[in-house]
Amino acid sequence: MTRMSLIKYFYFFKYNISRLLSLNLISIIPLGMMVLGLINTLPFIIDYFNSMNVAILDIKPEYNRVVFVVIAKGGEKGDKLADLYLFKTKDFNSVRRYFFIPPYDKNKVDILSRKAIGKATVTFFGEPVVVKSRSGKPIATVWLSKIGKGTIEVMNYRKRKEWNQVSFAKNTILFLLGLILLGGMLGGLSEYGQRMVYHEARKFGYVFKAIRKHFVKSLVISIFLFIIIFAVAANIYFYVFLFSNDVSVFVAALNLWMLVFFMFILLWVFPLMVINSDESIWRLMRKSLFLSFDNFEYTVDVLMTMILLIVVTVLTAGLLPGITGIFSFLSNSLKEISARYSKLDTA
Repeated sequence: MTRMSLIKYFYFFKYNISRLLSLNLISIIPLGMMVLGLINTLPFIIDYFNSMNVAILDIKPEYNRVVFVVIAKGGEKGDKLADLYLFKTKDFNSVRRYFFIPPYDKNKVDILSRKAIGKATVTFFGEPVVVKSRSGKPIATVWLSKIGKGTIEVMNYRKRKEWNQVSFAKNTILFLLGLILLGGMLGGLSEYGQRMVYHEARKFGYVFKAIRKHFVKSLVISIFLFIIIFAVAANIYFYVFLFSNDVSVFVAALNLWMLVFFMFILLWVFPLMVINSDESIWRLMRKSLFLSFDNFEYTVDVLMTMILLIVVTVLTAGLLPGITGIFSFLSNSLKEISARYSKLDTA
């Protein structure tokens, strides 16, 4: 991506800031619904995942935020199957590297034991295990399901919110409504931003017509994108924190690269959808993928800049540059790519 491209976008943003701000205000309500719903449901979802193999039956009230680590060693029933450690969060971060670098020998046991608040030896799975402090006082009672030899289970414990089924259902509905409204809006906001880039004057009310025009297709793409991001995030969390072994970090890294690959596929979908509104989503994705890899270095620059714009958008609570500003940036970048192909056709 050239310096001139960024300068052009800067001046575009500068002279259209009031209109971009007005357009972003349209998306604030559904965006707020999504954030509020997610904040109130995510802790319960994380608690569910955390409780898959490790469940806290009892813990002293002063330990509001700790980390449980189980290192499975194998063996038959009645043998020493695993070691269980309890750490303060800051102490766990200082010894995290020891868990994922074999071998698990006496020296490593000594290091972990010195940093741990408490420790327990697991001789049976599927039964309560009492974690005791160095002085021998019980700190917590933990239930463990059977885990494979060589597996490391990491559970970040915090004092849980009380489960409220009605509240969870309401916040889930709030999040889904926000996702539907915002997802359906993205196509219309993208079209209006693109028309601004191409200097096609439109009244402000045109944005609502554009939203109606692209609502269904925009919603399908948005849900697809959300499912990908959620699935990748869940996989990374699962493999790093809940199913940690010699290859889990590698698998988590693969998931992260898979997310990058999907971003390459979906990066140009919304700007292309505006230009080719009659084409199927599948064809739009294929075109987006072709553009990304045919202009690989340029696309990487665009992707990195877009991530920066998303960070700024989060810091400004979605106002600037906001969703419309990001789509305008993508449309401006797509305009430059199109100019390259036009030159090739002329030649």
